[in-house]
Amino acid sequence: MRARGILVSKKRAEIVEFEVDDPGRDEVLIETKACGICMEEVYI
Repeated sequence: MRARGILVSKKRAEIVEFEVDDPGRDEVLIETKACGICMEEVYI
């Protein structure tokens, strides 16, 4: 399964895709439908 994440540095934010393994025994995989980012948090 493919997933996306955001890498943030002081000068830029980049969306990256990566492979996610299937959940193992006694694990769950939770799908996030939406997420908000406040740019003020990037500067902290």
